[in-house]
Amino acid sequence: MKKTVKLLSLALVAVLLFAFLASCDKSESIIEAYKAAGYDVYTGGVMNSRMDDFKDLVGWDRDDLEDLDDYQMIFCYKDGAPAALIVNYMSKSEMKDHLIHEEDGRIIDDEAYRLAEEAGLLKNNCQLVWLASTDALAPFKSAK
Repeated sequence: MKKTVKLLSLALVAVLLFAFLASCDKSESIIEAYKAAGYDVYTGGVMNSRMDDFKDLVGWDRDDLEDLDDYQMIFCYKDGAPAALIVNYMSKSEMKDHLIHEEDGRIIDDEAYRLAEEAGLLKNNCQLVWLASTDALAPFKSAK
């Protein structure tokens, strides 16, 4: 009986952990919102050939791309033209670590994070880093 209770408890904890982790990632709802708004959406890393369409528009150099190498990119196109670029971080805390610069446990510069948050360019673990027009912001903001 004790083994059964332990197994059930462990299974319940595993299911709750999975549900919690799955609910943290907003990338799927963002992708669906862009698709529903008529955008073509692709995902991949910074070494994806689609990054060539965006890196000059965003103004990223080789060092910037290396810093983002661990994260998934969401490439959105409207009528064949680049429309929006979103970085999908592994977690919200990883996004904060990337955007907020600390030294010896003290925040040195959090302006990038604050400005993105105030502009509505952050959605849990995703950051909208570039858009061609304000029209491309609506699907990001409407994603659940």
